[in-house]
Amino acid sequence: SFLSYFHGFVALALCSRRSNVPAHFQERCDGSLCYPSLGDLMVGRAAQLSVSSTCGLNGPQNYCILGYLEKCFTCDSRRPYNRFNNPYSHQIENIITTFAPERKMRWWQSENGVQQVSIQLDLETMFQFSHLVLTFKSFRPAAMLVERSKDFGHTWKVFRFFSADCVNDFPGVSKEPAATIDDLICDSRYSGAEPSTDGEVVFKALDPSFHIDNPYNPTVKELITMTNLRVNFTRLFTLGDNLLGRRRRNPQDKYYYALYEMVVRGRCFCNGHASQCMPVYSTRGDIFTEPGMVSSNKGVQICIYFDRIHISRCNCNGHSERCHFDFERYKATGQVSGGVCDDCRNNRMGPQCEQCQLYHFRDPQRSLEDPHACISCTCHQAGSVDGGLCDPVSGRCVCKQNVEGEHCDQCKFGFYGLSQDDPRGCRMCRCNLLGTIRTSPCDQTTGQCICEHFAYGPECDQCVPGYWGLGNTVFGCLPCDCDIGGAFSTTCSSSSGQCQCRANMVGRNCSDPAPGHFLAPLDFYLYEAENAVIVRPHIPNVSVTWTGPGFVRIQDGAGLRFTITNIPLTLTYHLLVRYEPEVLIEIGLVPKMESLLNFCSLEALAQYQHYRCVELGVQPGAGTIPEVCERLVASMSAYIHNGAIPCKCNPTGSFSSSCSKFGGQCDCKPSVIGRCCDTCAPLTFGFGPNGCSCKHCSHKSSRKQKHQMKRLL
Repeated sequence: SFLSYFHGFVALALCSRRSNVPAHFQERCDGSLCYPSLGDLMVGRAAQLSVSSTCGLNGPQNYCILGYLEKCFTCDSRRPYNRFNNPYSHQIENIITTFAPERKMRWWQSENGVQQVSIQLDLETMFQFSHLVLTFKSFRPAAMLVERSKDFGHTWKVFRFFSADCVNDFPGVSKEPAATIDDLICDSRYSGAEPSTDGEVVFKALDPSFHIDNPYNPTVKELITMTNLRVNFTRLFTLGDNLLGRRRRNPQDKYYYALYEMVVRGRCFCNGHASQCMPVYSTRGDIFTEPGMVSSNKGVQICIYFDRIHISRCNCNGHSERCHFDFERYKATGQVSGGVCDDCRNNRMGPQCEQCQLYHFRDPQRSLEDPHACISCTCHQAGSVDGGLCDPVSGRCVCKQNVEGEHCDQCKFGFYGLSQDDPRGCRMCRCNLLGTIRTSPCDQTTGQCICEHFAYGPECDQCVPGYWGLGNTVFGCLPCDCDIGGAFSTTCSSSSGQCQCRANMVGRNCSDPAPGHFLAPLDFYLYEAENAVIVRPHIPNVSVTWTGPGFVRIQDGAGLRFTITNIPLTLTYHLLVRYEPEVLIEIGLVPKMESLLNFCSLEALAQYQHYRCVELGVQPGAGTIPEVCERLVASMSAYIHNGAIPCKCNPTGSFSSSCSKFGGQCDCKPSVIGRCCDTCAPLTFGFGPNGCSCKHCSHKSSRKQKHQMKRLL
């Protein structure tokens, strides 16, 4: 039976208010509320005290102290401290106050050079915390923090940060004085270099600078109640000698945490109904089964009211009045509590109705006792795991793999068809991402692909005519951009973007002539005057006069007849006449772009006129024209000639068979002229493999000759 198992005593925190209590525990409560006096919660709880690092636990370890003459000692904490036969043990229980005369002979010490060290006190039930006092043998930590838990270590909250350098140690934490009683700040008062020993760190749960009107305010209650306390040292104070890897007699041996004493002041939790706590020893069995009362076991608080002992009612946080003793829970909690609440209300569950039921979560703005604190999860059943289950603390929904949103109610980008039967929540869109709109590739309900402009098909994986590149480039559908004259049409291959080129035109968009070919300028069709037939009325005693090759002198009343047989296309031409007074040099036919139906856009034609392409293009000499003009004239040449024109460079008078892409000028040898390099320049002769020669030409006459050649050209 339970009674035979529980033979002995059960230590209970007894809160007394009147009578039947030993005299030294009695204290009158004259007001409406009274509380037990504060005590050191560390006393008697050595077994519930733990630390993450202690020197000498696995064998003797040397350490040194800072000073003019550096001294070193040995730490051996394999056995507990004993003043006579084990004085070098520095286990964690040494920091519990003893008031012994040799108090400064015992202390706790960490391993050398360990920066991150935690000290934790685990209480057996809820206590009210007042303040913490740490007295150090070593330098105080350069950075540390104090945490508390109200749920036996499941979750933790920071009380206060301490640092000599708050900005770097705890970024984002204010180092200014607290504005409200629950402000989380970083305090730099206790992290300096002085004193080097006997330095204290003092922390009070309730800052005395704030006036508290209501001690039952949820904020105040949150700050002072705890089941666990943890002190985390995060950075050693090293006097600037923080290069612990530097080998000069192991500098890390002199840096460690050493603590004389840790005092945690607090009191048992009697809700203002009693003024004392005292231990009760009992082997009675009836107090464990009284209906409506929690079964009495170690850690339950007992209060004295009007000469009768009543065991505290079930600790169900106000959500039930019924509970029972559960021996398995009693063993599972380390004989701390065996009480289990029954019939929790307000969507609660758990041994103390402290948890929200499944598909509910706790409102962080409400207290544990609030009947409306558990809120229904708002997770979409089809999109969240376990049919709408949420995190019981934060209320955050846990979405299926292909689902997103605060409530897990929408498919991720690229997915559709939210379904409760689908273990992943949504199915993947079968769309080409480059061919669909960026906001969503497909309808999230039907899965129908939503195509970008210029893409089409059930999966948006094809480009409309006039565009290409879907799936072959990192972009979507790109314009074909076929040359208006070099290609037969504006459409291209949907995969490669290759336009259908006219003869001897190359490139993806057919804008370049093939090697050995060129595109004609505006004044390509020129007709020399000396090749024309002179037509004039009969004038007696006046003969025809010729003034040399390349031009003709014409008298008044005379004319020239040109025979033109090389026009490539019937269309309207501008007539170009190059002349000087009484001298006709040549005429030319310049294609009129406006006469080519559907050749270019109105915008291109406007640019052609705006830049005065015709005027610039027919000027004599080797001048350049604007790029926009050259591009349009080159396209018109390809259109008129149904492709590019062969260079036809004279193999004797030119260096190679290639010519300029625009204009077709071959690379002529010395003193050779003409587009095809087939004529000796004026005043030269002997057309041959070495060009043409000028016999008996002095340097001066040579320069004059070049000037004449330039004028004639």
